[in-house]
Amino acid sequence: MSRRLRSRRPLCRPLRIGSHNLGGLTRKDDVLHAAARVWAQNRLDIVCLQETHHLGQEHLQAITRGLMAAAQRLGVPGWEVVGQAPSPSARTAGVLILVRKDVQRELTAVEIPVRLTLSDAPLGRCTHFSFTWGGHRIHMANMYLPTSTYPAGERRAFVSHSLGSVARAAKEEDLLLWVGDFNFVQDPHLDSTAGAGGRGADNAVAQDFLGACPNMVDTF
Repeated sequence: MSRRLRSRRPLCRPLRIGSHNLGGLTRKDDVLHAAARVWAQNRLDIVCLQETHHLGQEHLQAITRGLMAAAQRLGVPGWEVVGQAPSPSARTAGVLILVRKDVQRELTAVEIPVRLTLSDAPLGRCTHFSFTWGGHRIHMANMYLPTSTYPAGERRAFVSHSLGSVARAAKEEDLLLWVGDFNFVQDPHLDSTAGAGGRGADNAVAQDFLGACPNMVDTF
């Protein structure tokens, strides 16, 4: 009779993680409330936001108040900011990682020695959050990559330095999770209406992206 192998990791429910580019939050409470309704309907545990356009603590506090108001209106636990990078401009960038408050009590945040300098990570384009869940240690990076209007070298440097810093800080058995608005496609033939001959500038960025995390699996 065969014997089943039992995992030593504690059983737990799957985490539901979403990514959402909101195109600006600082003057759009209606956008935040509408987005929060979508997160609640989809029962998202963690939400990674791009293009929040928040400039600093004052804007972050306004977003936090908006999240509280949305949670009260929807009758849900609400969300806590666990990672953020403010933007240098009110017209672009800015990233946040939100965790639903009841879920935050179930996971354990951990510190990893990631050092991102201003030259490594353009302002407002990358933040990270590390935690344990179900016996796994997970390193999550939420990013808003520069678009194709930026020099190719700058886009590639962002990937190799910013994402590479998070990857290098992880242990071999840790899980890496890249979330965000990548502004490139890995395979134009499959992922772009431009077809196989389009978006040629994305090839080098895609290679650097794979280099920063060699075993990446695209879940989209």
